[in-house]
Amino acid sequence: MKGFVFTEVIVEDKKVVVLEIPKATVRPVSFGGTELIRRKLGKDAYAMTITLLMNSEGNKMGKTAKGAVWLDTNKTTPFEFYQYWRNIGDADVQKCIRMLTFIPVEEIEAMKDWQGAQLNKAKEILAYDLTALVHGEEEAQKAKEASQALFAGGSDDSNMPMTSTVFLN
Repeated sequence: MKGFVFTEVIVEDKKVVVLEIPKATVRPVSFGGTELIRRKLGKDAYAMTITLLMNSEGNKMGKTAKGAVWLDTNKTTPFEFYQYWRNIGDADVQKCIRMLTFIPVEEIEAMKDWQGAQLNKAKEILAYDLTALVHGEEEAQKAKEASQALFAGGSDDSNMPMTSTVFLN
């Protein structure tokens, strides 16, 4: 089926690039599509898959996982997004920084032996970089400041998330 969709795009001769990066479990479907293009049209086609992001306990970190984080601000606010990454397990920090950020490999390598306060700094770097990538620098800065105000004794609480409660008799 997916191979047929790829074929339709090429047959119509549109100047469109289609890139699908499915999880590794559907690799055969992607490769089937590229093979169909090669056989039917005699053109080169390529497929790429990506490993499912798993935590150090072997549980997936995705939209169907318990406590999942969403890119949509209606489901996960920038502050919640920042906190999710700020609070990941110590054993997952290196892998997530390596896979999800554009931090140079040399800088990531320098962090690999960090412990204690330094490891917390690595988590802050991960949280800030991912929040900035998804929600923009301004939202990342607000989330960082709110987090510091709440958890590190910072005094500027202007960016703290607010909720209102209504009590009914």
